Amino acid sequence: MNKAKAKKSAGHDDISTFYLKKLSSVVCYPVSKLVNVSIGTGTVPNSMKIAKDIYIFKSKDPIDFTNYRPISLFSALSKILERVIFKRVYKVLTLNNALNTSQYAFRCGHSTVHAITEFVQHVIGAIDGWMNQAYSRRSTTHGHITDWTRLVLVRPAVSLIVLAH
Repeated sequence: MNKAKAKKSAGHDDISTFYLKKLSSVVCYPVSKLVNVSIGTGTVPNSMKIAKDIYIFKSKDPIDFTNYRPISLFSALSKILERVIFKRVYKVLTLNNALNTSQYAFRCGHSTVHAITEFVQHVIGAIDGWMNQAYSRRSTTHGHITDWTRLVLVRPAVSLIVLAH
């Protein structure tokens, strides 16, 4: 709990990590009990599945809904539970070499720079192989570039109500 970023933004329950850290000596035991029961039973309390959606204005026309970026604020308790589970699963996957070497997201020491570098190396290798006529026809190089700027259009209709209020 002490490693969590002390942010004042809170989810639907209005409990922020800032206040959890301030009260850590009091709430540490109940929070650890909640996390252990959740992991032990394999369930997450329904209240920890609720997010408060807010929309941050990006640019241009404020009336155009596509100019807003959606942010879902989950409760601080659900973030703590998520972090504990992530660390446990990540440790098991790492110890068993179960992660693909091309998996760059959500890994320490890996970034988009690594992914781009690997992609460029594949493209250069494909071009070199094609130019030398030594490139195997069974090998392919794929790239997928996605523009996520319009992602807000696929948000649920319930979220749209929050912007209007």
